[in-house]
Amino acid sequence: MRKVVGGRDRSSSRFPKAIPTTVTTILSMLNANRVGLVFFFLISEKWRRDFTYFPARRWQIRELRIEVKRYTSPAKEWHRISKHLERKKDIQEALEIEESKRKYLEEGSKNMIKNWDNSLENIRKRKEEARFRRLEGIKEDRMRRFFQMREEQAEIRKQYVEKVKKQMFMETGWARDINSGYVLSESHEGEVEMEYAKVVKVNAEKEVEEKAEEVRRLHEGRKEYGEYLRNVSSNHPLKYVSKKNYRTSKKVKETQMMKEALDNIMAVKEMEFLKKKQEEQKLLEKMEMKKDKEKYLKSVEEFKNQIIQEEKEVDDVLAIYQESQTRNRLLEETKRGRVLIQKFEKNIFSIMYRRYIIFIFKQAAIIARRELIAKMVMAEETARAETEENCLESCYSRTRCQDEDDKRRLSEKEMDDCLSKISFAGVDAKFFEYADEVMELAKKKGRSTYPIEMVILEYKKFNRLLPEGKKCTACEHIRSGRQEKSVERSSKQVI
Repeated sequence: MRKVVGGRDRSSSRFPKAIPTTVTTILSMLNANRVGLVFFFLISEKWRRDFTYFPARRWQIRELRIEVKRYTSPAKEWHRISKHLERKKDIQEALEIEESKRKYLEEGSKNMIKNWDNSLENIRKRKEEARFRRLEGIKEDRMRRFFQMREEQAEIRKQYVEKVKKQMFMETGWARDINSGYVLSESHEGEVEMEYAKVVKVNAEKEVEEKAEEVRRLHEGRKEYGEYLRNVSSNHPLKYVSKKNYRTSKKVKETQMMKEALDNIMAVKEMEFLKKKQEEQKLLEKMEMKKDKEKYLKSVEEFKNQIIQEEKEVDDVLAIYQESQTRNRLLEETKRGRVLIQKFEKNIFSIMYRRYIIFIFKQAAIIARRELIAKMVMAEETARAETEENCLESCYSRTRCQDEDDKRRLSEKEMDDCLSKISFAGVDAKFFEYADEVMELAKKKGRSTYPIEMVILEYKKFNRLLPEGKKCTACEHIRSGRQEKSVERSSKQVI
């Protein structure tokens, strides 16, 4: 098999009739596989051509065209000569063949080991699935604990709100008057005790004065009697014996009188000591109540701080969660925005057409509006004429509507009164429930319930809950309590 040099026929009219001698020589030597000689010949030919002939001759030689016979070569030799021209293509084909072989072997190995339990790929997949399940379980556990914590916080917040509402109810309105009455009961009781102590002190002073007056009178009587005996004994033969007996009896009586006076003084001192002890006991109770109140306020403040801290932690967690959600939403929106921009760029013509349609619709709307205004003007003129004709009818209808409105207002007022009674019933029940609690507390501590009952009576009078002509049981109870206390005080005085 032979090929034509350069892929073209040398005998054709388009191919030059002659080629330089140097080219033919090189091709023949390449055919003989003598590269070194080719190189040497090139150098020698150039030297011979450039330096052997004078310039005019060299130019003539260059212009010569020698007709050369057609040169042919075997396919093997031609491939050996021209294989460097397709070297990149051959390399690419070899690489593609190797890649296809590698993919074929890889797919075969995967198909062979895909059902093996102990293969590295299946072991890795099982580990990855186990890790994914573990992470999902941790995530679900965290979310469950988070929602559980939120429920607990909501319950605590609800209890705290109810407590604050109750405290606000206790510190406002009639409940505050109940509290002030409870506090006033303590001061009222103290005033009553002070009055009782004053009465006891006055009675004790009177008793001491009476006893001192009695002792003074007795002493004067005994003194007179002693003078009488002295006068009698001065004339009596047994003068000395009577004087001695008189002196002993006088000393005994004086000692007895001194003992009675000392007993009275000790009784007064003991009363003052008991009063001082009672005052000290009350001061100690007040100090303990103050300490308990401070502890309670401190615990409330700590609880508030704990609630605030927990709410802050929950808010931080929610902020992180919301931030992640917003970030994901923004990413989705940016992607969606890019898609919309691409659609907008693709459909710009439709948008312009839509704007043109909108412009036409607006123009049509303006024209329709003008027509409508004209119709409204005409309708207004006709309506004015009709109003002038129907003036009497409107006056009659107005009076009739006014009567209907009056009836409706009366019915609405009755309904509002009923609803207000129903709503006030719940408020009254709440107030009386709290008043009963305070009354029970005052009775347990042995305080006077008079101020609390007076507040309840004022509440009933203010809200018209006390029937007319009915006496207040609280006043009777207070009077009976005062009588009992007066009886107790009189019995104490007797004792």
